[in-house]
Amino acid sequence: MDLVIGLKEGKARCFEMIYRQYIGRVYNFVLSLVQDEMVAKDITQDIFVTLWTKRTSIDTTSNFEGYLYIISRNMVYQYLRRELLKREFIQQESLEPKEYTMSIEHDIDRKYFIDKIDELVEQLPASRREIFLMYWKKDLSYGEIASQLQISEKTVATQVQRSLKFIRANIV
Repeated sequence: MDLVIGLKEGKARCFEMIYRQYIGRVYNFVLSLVQDEMVAKDITQDIFVTLWTKRTSIDTTSNFEGYLYIISRNMVYQYLRRELLKREFIQQESLEPKEYTMSIEHDIDRKYFIDKIDELVEQLPASRREIFLMYWKKDLSYGEIASQLQISEKTVATQVQRSLKFIRANIV
């Protein structure tokens, strides 16, 4: 807790110690979601940059590790959403004539992308789908989902990761 207080106060040494303490766990968490070492390294670095820039807003009375994993989760999902949008855009770009305006293409791509994800989510087993929708659509944390469904956080994490893996594999 003293390290977190020091971080909040802007002490670089405390940040460095927190970085060394959590870098491995954060990297492994990110890697488990993105399945790409270079991307996981980049996102992990961005997570710690974000931690430093948002240090003054850290609540020193709450669970710091949970806060760090929420930042990690959000950054991974931002990355995944961007990548899925890019992939869909590139796919549509190669199929569509250039006469259409970018605005119309973007609207179509976005709708198609959302429809495709919804279609894939419907293919998930019922319990996995319920967990994933609570996480993705309702933006609930693993802990909140686990509490509501009376299951372990690890089960929630596993089901979310499996859902994402399925969606990534079938989005194209």
